[in-house]
Amino acid sequence: MQTSLIIPLSKSLSLTKDHVADINRAAQAQAVDELVLVLSENGAVPPEVEQIDTRIKRVLVRSPKKFGKEGALKRGLQAASCERIVTLEHHCVRLNDVLAHETHYQDLEVIVLGLFIEPSRQIVWEFLKKWILEKDLLDAHCAFRCLSRKQLDPILGRIYLDRDGFNTEWAYIAKKLGVHCKIIPITTAAILPEPNLKMCWNLLRIRNWHFP
Repeated sequence: MQTSLIIPLSKSLSLTKDHVADINRAAQAQAVDELVLVLSENGAVPPEVEQIDTRIKRVLVRSPKKFGKEGALKRGLQAASCERIVTLEHHCVRLNDVLAHETHYQDLEVIVLGLFIEPSRQIVWEFLKKWILEKDLLDAHCAFRCLSRKQLDPILGRIYLDRDGFNTEWAYIAKKLGVHCKIIPITTAAILPEPNLKMCWNLLRIRNWHFP
C-alpha cells in the first residue's frame, strides 16, 4: 500500500535537514511514496526540497495564510493521492517514530493519533464542548496522524471548517461515525490556541451541521 506524507509548513514547523534525512531513509525503505508540502499562499519553496530523494513524488500545495495551520492540513489531506496517509504536524515528532506506530497498524483498522495530553486549563471551554458536543471528545492539538484513505474520505468530506475548530469537527465526526482511534500520548509541551468567541460559536455550528 502506497503512503502519502503530509507536512503543513508553518512558523512552528519547517522542513529541516533532519526531516529530509528521515524522508530519504523512508524512501529507501519504500515506506513513503509521496510528499505533500503545504505552503502559505506567498511562502517560498524550501531549498531542502531539492535534496529529497527523486523516487518520492513531490506535491506542493498553497493555502491561504488566513486559514492557518489547520486549514493548511485540510488542503494537504485533500491533495494526497495514496491509500495510506501520514501527517507530521509538530516539530516535536520525527518521521521514523511516526512510521513505527504506523507500521504496527498495517491494516489501519484504527486511526493512529499522536495527541498532546497536557490537561486543559480552559475549564469553560471543556464544559462547553461536553455540553454542546460530546463528553471526552479528544480534539487536542495533533502531533501526527496515520490513517487510510478509506477512513479519511468519510471524515474529510463532512468537514466544513477551514481553520479554528478543524480538529474539534474532525474528532466529533469520527466519533459519530464510530471510527476507532488509537491514541499515542505526546508529552512535549505545545502552545495550544486560546479559545475565543469564534471557537465557541463553532461548537454550535458543528452541532447543527452534524446533528443527525
